[in-house]
Amino acid sequence: MKRLKSFFLFIFISAFFLSLNNYVLGQLTEEQIGVFRSVKTVKIILDQTYKEAENVTLPFNEVAQRLLGYAGLKVVNPSAKNFDLKMKIEAKGQASSASYQKLGSRYTGASVSGWISLEVQGVPVYRKAFKGVQETAKVMLQGESSVIRISEYKTPSSAPFKSAFDKPGSFVSKMLLVIGEIYGTNPIMAALRDQENIVRNEAQRILVELNDARAIEPLIASLRDEDWNVRKNAVSALSRIGGSRAVEPLIAALRDKYSEVREAAVRALGRIEDKRAVEPLINALKDKSREIREASAEALRKIKDRRAVEPLIAALNDKDSSVRQEAAIALGEINDNRAVKPLIAAQKDENSHVRSSVAKALDKLGWSPEDDRQRAIHLIDRGFWNESIKIGEPAVEPLIVALKDKSDYVRRNAAKALGKIKDKSAVEPLIAVLKDKNEYSRVREEVVKALGEINDSRAVEPLIAALRDSDYNMPMYAAEELGNLKDKRAVEPLILALKHERDMVRSYAAKALGKIKDKRAVEPLIALLGDKFRMVRSYTARALGNITGESFGISQSQWKEWWEENKSKYIKK
Repeated sequence: MKRLKSFFLFIFISAFFLSLNNYVLGQLTEEQIGVFRSVKTVKIILDQTYKEAENVTLPFNEVAQRLLGYAGLKVVNPSAKNFDLKMKIEAKGQASSASYQKLGSRYTGASVSGWISLEVQGVPVYRKAFKGVQETAKVMLQGESSVIRISEYKTPSSAPFKSAFDKPGSFVSKMLLVIGEIYGTNPIMAALRDQENIVRNEAQRILVELNDARAIEPLIASLRDEDWNVRKNAVSALSRIGGSRAVEPLIAALRDKYSEVREAAVRALGRIEDKRAVEPLINALKDKSREIREASAEALRKIKDRRAVEPLIAALNDKDSSVRQEAAIALGEINDNRAVKPLIAAQKDENSHVRSSVAKALDKLGWSPEDDRQRAIHLIDRGFWNESIKIGEPAVEPLIVALKDKSDYVRRNAAKALGKIKDKSAVEPLIAVLKDKNEYSRVREEVVKALGEINDSRAVEPLIAALRDSDYNMPMYAAEELGNLKDKRAVEPLILALKHERDMVRSYAAKALGKIKDKRAVEPLIALLGDKFRMVRSYTARALGNITGESFGISQSQWKEWWEENKSKYIKK
């Protein structure tokens, strides 16, 4: 009788849902949940198809049966006539391919999508979509231990459909959400003991979404799971819903043999910000894993306990720059004056990112430079290049030192700043950088501009050599600055550059000769008016006008006629 009442109630709800576009997506009402909870038997109808793929079967039915079992439901045979509720699973899969060198096309990607429907009398009264995508491999992975063996994915049937099935947000995740919305967290907590790690992982994730405090103890138990990935996800879940109850178990997880779990525990403790974690996190600053040492410094920064100051000062000497950087940031946040002198010493760190974090930490500690030189160093470390330029001469020596920095960004901006200051003592160091063929092109280009701005005759010969440089833009920039220097030694090399294969170099060589105004350039420039590029002809015409005072535009014939009439007379000038 009770089952009959439930059936008629389902019919009523079905009719109601049909008036709302046939089915609902989203939260159920308390009344609807009550009806679903009266169900004892479920019939699963599975329809899975895979485009162009044969003999592919995914464990929808097996997983659904186990998860429904955690809710106390019995799954009947698909041919059964008597059941309380029908669950229909519609799934479609499609393989995706990419082209790989030597192998050609391989089906290294796949997608699996569909619906989970709860039906009464063939009418869907509740429906939830799922989708999992395994992206195609972007690169060809080599070796026997490769994660993806590209060569194995020859046909659509061999595509990684199971990987797509296992993705977060795919079938397992949405099936757990269906059960959670109807039956609460108890079945999901039971799924933490499922035989498959994908189910255990997704159960943890869903429990975090549901934010039920009753899940804390089962999640703590999951910290002893045999699968390290499950343990790691349990750590992350506890960091979000575990609160202070999770601190001690998370501290214990710092001893896990897998670094991925230890790192997750460190980050979880930093998120919770409980002072009980300070000493264990200090110990983690000595972990053999760089990621864990870095995460420990970050966690200690969040907790802001002064017990961490001395260990963080020691971490300023860590072999890995990312740890040193995070230690500097943490010392600035904790704001303890014991850190000032060690941070000043760390201004000499070889890594520009570390020095930048050190400078920011010193600012937070209220430190002030003692003189303009120290102030210039501080501004350079902060990346305040324009401010360092305003200091002038005291900034030159620190900027010259910065020309040898490991960061090409620093070297490039140091060269630019030296050009703006225009101090002659920077010429030789800049020339040394220009001559270094192993230096990045953008740095050398900035050096060329700086030498032009400083306007020292020592730069002429190196810039002439740069006209023949193999770097794409270097001859163009060199010609530009030789024109600015107006040194007669550059005339013949610039005339040779008028025959350069690149039109931009020819244009800039003509422009430079126009600035130098040497009569030797007139005839070569007239010849260049026959260039096929209008820009080259335009630059050349302006250069000729600058040298001769005449104005015949880009007309080569008029310039030639003028030159024949005035050549002897002009040369005598």
